[in-house]
Amino acid sequence: MYDPKMFEGILDADHFFAVLAIATKHALIDHSRNRKAKKRGGGLHSLPLDIVLTQLQEEGIDIVELNDELEKLRSISPRCADVIDMFYFARMTVQEIA
Repeated sequence: MYDPKMFEGILDADHFFAVLAIATKHALIDHSRNRKAKKRGGGLHSLPLDIVLTQLQEEGIDIVELNDELEKLRSISPRCADVIDMFYFARMTVQEIA
């Protein structure tokens, strides 16, 4: 259900895409953890996020490890971590991020 109040804190398009990248990242990380749990015997259903996870895995990226390293980077340079979030999780191009 649409609620206009959900967008009250969004400052501009750049802020929106940064928030989108973070939300997507968290959804993918949760899904990846659930997928790994499924391999250990969990009975979870597949979600469309499998497509994105498969693409990342084909690129040799472990999303959970990437997130762990991003959190370390975020403590040093939050802006750099945001750029990586947008690139890997929102699948934005370099031009879109700039």
